[in-house]
Amino acid sequence: MKDVLSLAKENLKDIKNVDFSESSIYELNYESNTFDYVFCWQTLLSLDKPENAIHELLRVCKPGGKVFVSSLFNIHFDVDIYTQYIDHTLPSSKENISLPCNTISHFTLNKWLNQRAAKFELHEFIPKVDFKK
Repeated sequence: MKDVLSLAKENLKDIKNVDFSESSIYELNYESNTFDYVFCWQTLLSLDKPENAIHELLRVCKPGGKVFVSSLFNIHFDVDIYTQYIDHTLPSSKENISLPCNTISHFTLNKWLNQRAAKFELHEFIPKVDFKK
């Protein structure tokens, strides 16, 4: 995690009013209503409790602010997929350590955000690349 934070700090060193810290997404080290904008990039898909993480992201966002989340969302069907995977390119695979992989439906997001967010939008990701795998 420290390497990621160092890289982020280096890339954004000339940007004012940016904060970096390391903490659990379930217990962010910030007071409620702290930020105008909150970003969460590809994190929900690998959490055991993504709903709790979303609530924490909303907690630290100011009223009228925006939370931007990039993840795997099922926008066409009311189906959530919670599974485990082993990435054999990682050292953890030698110990058969599996990781969660979630795809969350619009239906579930609506339930989680009910009365917590004024509105939300999902945008379909359609890459213009022919993936071989």
